[in-house]
Amino acid sequence: MDKWRPYLAGLIDGEGCIDIHLTRNKTPNHKYEYYDLRLRIAMTTEEPIKTMEALFGGCHSVTSKGGNRRAIHELCWIGDKALVLLELMQPYLILKRKHADLAIEYRKFCNKYRKFGSNGTPQWVMDKRREYYRKMRCLNERGKKALAPP
Repeated sequence: MDKWRPYLAGLIDGEGCIDIHLTRNKTPNHKYEYYDLRLRIAMTTEEPIKTMEALFGGCHSVTSKGGNRRAIHELCWIGDKALVLLELMQPYLILKRKHADLAIEYRKFCNKYRKFGSNGTPQWVMDKRREYYRKMRCLNERGKKALAPP
């Protein structure tokens, strides 16, 4: 498996996305915010996705846009599974190194401040999670700023 780490890191750099996904839910009495670390690779070629799934696990999904478009194969890891994989890939990442560093820091923070019982999550923890989310969004911006060399 060690020989495949640089290859997977290259796929992450070229075809991957490291993000913190925000989900909001609302009930009559409360608003909920959930932040999940996600690592995804998406491409139209199935073989690399199948190979990486066999070696590193993950959830493989296929999306078809119809018409003349080819199906998109996506491999996704969430939460601690993404953390473990990013820690393995970190030394080999080039373009997404900052993303991985932030993602690892974020997930370790979440694991440290996870369970608060019936009192709910303290506001300072929610504020810190939002801060990580915003920082990751800035790293994932597109345009001239995002195209600057690392």
